[in-house]
Amino acid sequence: MGSEVSSDPDEPSVAEAEVDEVKCLGRQFLIMHGPWLTRRELIFEVALDGDYDKQDQFKDTNTMVQGQLHKIRGLLPEKYHGDAFTKKWFSRSVSNGWVYLFKCTDTFC
Repeated sequence: MGSEVSSDPDEPSVAEAEVDEVKCLGRQFLIMHGPWLTRRELIFEVALDGDYDKQDQFKDTNTMVQGQLHKIRGLLPEKYHGDAFTKKWFSRSVSNGWVYLFKCTDTFC
């Protein structure tokens, strides 16, 4: 059995394999959608809107962020479609998947 990550005392431990899986999916999202990423600091500060209409994606900042959230969700296996977006480990794992790629593009490596 794999080790578990306990990053927040208020949340149950998460298997390290799940954290790694989400981190890799975060990298995949950034590679595919990074050039169009808007307000990345808001992505996990906004709740996923079930009534979001992708036709409105570029209407304003909120709809742009919703579009990004829905694209991230589209990359995820269904086991993360529930309340994963409300979990700190989840948003931290996706964001950690971006760290190297942002550093690389910020320094032209």
